[in-house]
Amino acid sequence: MNRKLKKSIIIGFAFIATLLISLWYLNVFDANNPLDANTEKVQLDIIIKPIDGFNLINDSVLFGDFIKSERNLSEVLTNNYRRSNDQDTTPFQIWSSFFNQEYVKETEKEISMVFPNYTSLSQQITEAYKRLKDHFPEKEYPKKIILANTNFGGNVLLEGGVVLVGIERYIGGNKNVIRNSLPPDEFPLWLKTGFEKKFLLRDLLMSTLISNKTIPKSKHDYLISDIVNWGKICVLTEMALRLENQDVQPEIVLRWNESQYNWAKKHEKAFWNYLKKNNLMFSTNKKNHAFLLNNGPYTIGFSEEGPDRMGQYIGWKMVRNYVFDEDVSLSEMIKLDYKKFYDKYNP
Repeated sequence: MNRKLKKSIIIGFAFIATLLISLWYLNVFDANNPLDANTEKVQLDIIIKPIDGFNLINDSVLFGDFIKSERNLSEVLTNNYRRSNDQDTTPFQIWSSFFNQEYVKETEKEISMVFPNYTSLSQQITEAYKRLKDHFPEKEYPKKIILANTNFGGNVLLEGGVVLVGIERYIGGNKNVIRNSLPPDEFPLWLKTGFEKKFLLRDLLMSTLISNKTIPKSKHDYLISDIVNWGKICVLTEMALRLENQDVQPEIVLRWNESQYNWAKKHEKAFWNYLKKNNLMFSTNKKNHAFLLNNGPYTIGFSEEGPDRMGQYIGWKMVRNYVFDEDVSLSEMIKLDYKKFYDKYNP
């Protein structure tokens, strides 16, 4: 081979290699992620409204307007603020007494530090719901989301598309007011450690998916059917959390910390074998379902060293693997029977 031809071949290979690297860098060869969404043309109006209790009790006119305009919401909050030995009778008295308690003042101070403003959170909430609507445009979504101190009453779904978020449950489980002010019998350590800001959007989305019945009711009462349904909910939650189509940490989706997620990954096959060995897959015993799917310090019946809701984890893996391996849209996936996922899953 003459030198000139050899040089031309080398140059040609170099050009092709450079082109391939450039195309790879630009993601030309990347297949569409089934959890992607396009929200550019999605129209969705959500009012996101923080409620400052101190401001309301310092202005009786403003408080009166709030009570009238947000009747259902104000009743829920008033009931949460009322104490069993309370001598106050009017909503204004109840609110004033509540916000003058020292632990409430400390809670409000922590809220203002963790959430100095709600601009970024509001944008994230709106974008996440647009992602849901891109895949499921026919479903009902909140018209208004209220962020308020609920006295640790939790997230409450109200009528008419209004959602109340207990913002105090997301200030951090290590805060003194969380550790020292909440009764341990009602708020055990495992529950308080989950009071983290990073879970707020996840909780909001998942509660919506459950309340608007995005996942069709299964025809079966088997444990494996419930596991798959929870897997569908987790996968859709993950999709909505992937703002700008950026991957989200799986432990956020599953409401765990990183070590809990790593433990679940390591023991995935052992848990699957545990379900089969104990003939739990097709159990219709609701107690078994609760032990394996509900919140708690750990998954009852399995290892106490592991996290809770291992059943949800297995469901998420089953459904996620299927969605990525098969050419199926999310709107089609939610209609599939549990057998599709069960037959294909191999931990």
